[in-house]
Parts: sequence; structure tokens; C-alpha cells
Amino acid sequence: MFERYKVTDWVLNGLIFCIGAAEAVHLVCLFGGRTVGFGSSLFMVLAAFCVLLTVVASLFAGKRRTEAKRRAGFGDRTEKLLLAAFLCLVLLQLLFPLLQGSRCLDGDMTVETVVSFLQTDGIYRVNPMTGAAYSVGLPMRIKVLGLPSLYTFLCRTFGCAPDVFVWYIVPAAVCLFTYCGFAGLAHGLFPEDRKRRLLFLVLVSLLIFCGSYRFGMDGFGLLFCGWRAVTIRNLILLPYTLSLCLRKRYPETVLCVLAEACITWTFYGLGMCAAMTVLFFAVDCARSHFERRRREC
Repeated sequence: MFERYKVTDWVLNGLIFCIGAAEAVHLVCLFGGRTVGFGSSLFMVLAAFCVLLTVVASLFAGKRRTEAKRRAGFGDRTEKLLLAAFLCLVLLQLLFPLLQGSRCLDGDMTVETVVSFLQTDGIYRVNPMTGAAYSVGLPMRIKVLGLPSLYTFLCRTFGCAPDVFVWYIVPAAVCLFTYCGFAGLAHGLFPEDRKRRLLFLVLVSLLIFCGSYRFGMDGFGLLFCGWRAVTIRNLILLPYTLSLCLRKRYPETVLCVLAEACITWTFYGLGMCAAMTVLFFAVDCARSHFERRRREC
């Protein structure tokens, strides 16, 4: 049953389950009036289960991959050079948030929101800009998104400063998850060619650097504001959704659709994971129909 699952699949599914757990706890705290302390404890229990399941499954999948690689050999010189180039590029991107002045904060209130959650020990009790209670109220489409609560729960649990966690730790984690998503996509595009998969990852990492020249580009999002929901959606959930579609694992794309709904306002995000799944499924059905008609003729 699990033969078709790869390590990257388990890692990304673990991330998606943690996002779902954070969203569930966020809604409990928001509508149930529970404190951040309660939410942090509940989230860590759920997240620990998700992480444990992911680690066990990843080790099992990794053992099978290692045995397969041992039988196939460790690759030629070109593969080793591509792997070294890819790892160097990823290392540079991991170090990028540490550079001074490398953050894009225009119109962003993520850190302020996390600070307000921690200070009031509650979800959306005060305006993070003024410190006063909301007089009009935050739109429900914003309130129900659980990404700020996910950051809050982790900051509360590990005692990390919100600015350090959001501006430095999260972008590094998002970068690693990004390449898990693109590695899965590479397997979908080149299932039997490891050299092409490595070349694909090198080209993706170069494109991310090239796409960092202006706001709104995905490379800019990863290198300058990796904590934002649109960055997670564009560089983790969408590549993973595409890899699942290429492997015809359409039911599993529901997890990506739900994860997107948990962190990004659907109308703002255009429901891109759902749209991609529907498009690929429709094309696949049409192709199967025409092939069946051609065989009948």
C-alpha cells in the first residue's frame, strides 16, 4: 500500500497535518474563548503525533529508497556535481534571511499579531497595531486563518521571540519544505531519471534567485518573506499538488486544498490547489475518453 509513497510525501503530509492541527486548535481558541496556553498544549499533543507518524513512515520509506539506491549505485560524476551545486544553492538560500535588510515588511503584521496573541493570551482580542480591543471587528475571512496561531503556539512552546521565529526560523523551514515539494514534482516529471531530477532542482533553485528581483515573484517571496501564507501556498502546496496530479493521486490533493484554505483566504488565493486539481483531472479524463474512442474505432 505504501510502496508509492516517498520520503518527501511523508514530510509534506506531516507539514499539512500540522497545519490542519493548528487550524483546528485556532478555531477552538477563537470561538471557544480558550487561552493561547491551552491551545499551545493541545497543538503540541496533536503535532507530536503527526511528527511521530511522519518520522516512522519516512524512516521506513527512506530505508526502501536507500536499498534501491545501493542496488542502483551512487551515480556518476555528473550526478555528484549536480547534487553538490544544488546543496550549495540551498545553503545560500537558508543563510539569506540572516542578511541584514533582507526582509520585506511593508503591510505585513505577522510578528505584531503573534505578539498580541502572546501578550493577551488569546486569539484576536486586541488590535495588534493599537493594543486596544477591536471596536469594529476583524473580517471573519481573516479571523479563521490559522497561520498566525501556528507561529504563536510554537513560540509559546519553545520560548522563542516572535521576531526571531517568524523572520529567521520560519523562512529557513519553508525553504526546506519548498525543495521537498519540488523534489516530489521532479519524481513526477522524471520518475526513472535521477540525473534529470537533480538538474531540475538546480534549475528551480537558480530560478528562485532570478525571481527575487521584484515584489510578487515567488523567488522574492521565499528569500524576503518566507513566513507569508502565499509563499507557503505557491512554493510548497502548489508543487506538491502538481506532483500528486502527475502521479494521478487525485484524492490526496484534498489535503493540499484544505491546507491552502487554512492559511490563505480562498478568494484572495483563488483556490489554486483546487483549480489545478480540477484542471488536471479534467484533462486526464478527456485524454482517457479519446484514447478509449480511438481504440473502439
